[in-house]
Order: sequence, then structure tokens, then C-alpha cells
Amino acid sequence: MDNQYRCEKCNLTLDSFKYVLLLSMELSDFSGCHWVTVFEEKAVKLLGKTAEELGKLVEDNRLDEYNDVFSAVRFREYTFRIRAKSEFYNVR
Repeated sequence: MDNQYRCEKCNLTLDSFKYVLLLSMELSDFSGCHWVTVFEEKAVKLLGKTAEELGKLVEDNRLDEYNDVFSAVRFREYTFRIRAKSEFYNVR
């Protein structure tokens, strides 16, 4: 099982994997703050790096560069279009 990866969702064991971006971040302004999730396409646009590029930085142990990617987008002014979705989990 060395160098193999298991997909829990598909119940498969694979020889390779694909990095994906799923950012959880807190947005705030004068009125308060909200936690949001940013998916692949928009996360790449925000960070300026693909999931593969970020994964390569971690694999190569270039953690300062990896952290710099996220530091570069902190405490800046952005305009976001947010879609809200209400979900219930484990309700009895």
C-alpha cells in the first residue's frame, strides 16, 4: 500500500491524487464577520496559485513561501459576491 491513496467517497485505492483548493476564511468589516468557504476557481483567483503549486511548495518543504501566499491576501480590501446556503446536519 506504499505510495497509494484511498478515496473514502469512492471507496477506491489509487496510485495518484489531485490537489484541490477549498479555503475556509473569515471575512470582516465594520459591521461584523462571517466565515465563508471559497472553492477551487475563486480560491486560485484570490491566492494567485493553483492547488498543485501550493502542494509542490509543501512537498519541497518551502513552507515560508507557502505561508507568504496566504499572508499576501490578509488584511486587504476586497469586494465579494457571497451565496448563502442554509443546511441542517444530523437533525432529529
